[in-house]
Amino acid sequence: MGWTLVFGWIYGLGQNRYAPVADRVQTGDNGNNWNWVWSRQVLEIEEVQELQQLSSLIEGFSATVGRDRWKWHLDSSEHFTVASIKKSIQDHIGPNQEYVVEWNNWLPKKIGIVAWRAVKERLPTRDALAKRGIAVQSTECILCREHPETSEHLLVSCEYAQVVWQILFQWCKSQPIFAFSIKDILDSHHQFGGSKKKKKGLSCNMPSRDLESLEYEKRDHVFG
Repeated sequence: MGWTLVFGWIYGLGQNRYAPVADRVQTGDNGNNWNWVWSRQVLEIEEVQELQQLSSLIEGFSATVGRDRWKWHLDSSEHFTVASIKKSIQDHIGPNQEYVVEWNNWLPKKIGIVAWRAVKERLPTRDALAKRGIAVQSTECILCREHPETSEHLLVSCEYAQVVWQILFQWCKSQPIFAFSIKDILDSHHQFGGSKKKKKGLSCNMPSRDLESLEYEKRDHVFG
């Protein structure tokens, strides 16, 4: 929930609502001295209550020298990653049984095998090749250049892949899903209504074919 919703009364009193923390706190031997700059005095009972709540909340705050920045405590790098969310969820859910790929006999085998290899991390991604001792210039994703190119990143968490899945679900007139793994993508056709035959037909067009398309797109970037 945003600070403007929690402390809406006193937020409206601030003269500079975008001031950095450094402009509002002075650290001395006796702790922090907060320099609130209000457009007028805090008079209303709601304003007083919010200021007391805020003061209690930041009582143990320790200021440091430097620019303000966000820290993501679910990853050792302190940067946000989809993998850290996935790991946190899996840790809370508990050990997961090995996922079994649901084969669709309406699909050509060469397409179905791409999904199976992706789940097993057996696609020739840069990360997989490097782990097998094959020399690669970089393990970064060929599409976004930001994260290691694993099967799950290339086909699920990469920004390029997310756009593809969003367009696909719009085309199918379905709400996009929050996918954290290839398993989530492969099971996505179960959310559609209709008969088993319809769902089986949708699974032929999505997601296996699109997993293959993303893999071919990656190859086009590599080989031109």
